Amino acid sequence: MSSAPQNASEGHGILVVEADPDQQWRLARRLTVDGNRVVGTSSADGALALVGRWPVDLVLVAEDLPGMEGLELIRRLHEVCEGVVAVLMTYEDGPDVRVAASLAGATACLRKPVDGKALGDVLRRSIGVRMRPSVLPPPADDASAAE
Repeated sequence: MSSAPQNASEGHGILVVEADPDQQWRLARRLTVDGNRVVGTSSADGALALVGRWPVDLVLVAEDLPGMEGLELIRRLHEVCEGVVAVLMTYEDGPDVRVAASLAGATACLRKPVDGKALGDVLRRSIGVRMRPSVLPPPADDASAAE
């Protein structure tokens, strides 16, 4: 896959694979506001079906997906779409997770809930996307989920 958009006015093709509809919407909205073509799916099977039919420059993959873990999805994406850039989104962001993600073929890890600055940094390093300052409010800090 090329890291340059097919048409500069179309932006990059980004696939968001996230089971949580609120997080998927937030990411897709943020990326769309910045001019990218974004498709979201809540499952690994959906992602695998989409990459064969839609030009993808980057895939953001949640670690916790129904039916297949995010790391396995990243491995499979590399089998069906050579050169795809995949980023793992995870609640656990320690060294073990980063090593496992790297071995699976992820180019980076993002800690969930995904912060706009961290997302922009990863996109810039991975495929050269520049993001505008966020127009969306930051995600709610759910302290009860961390306990």
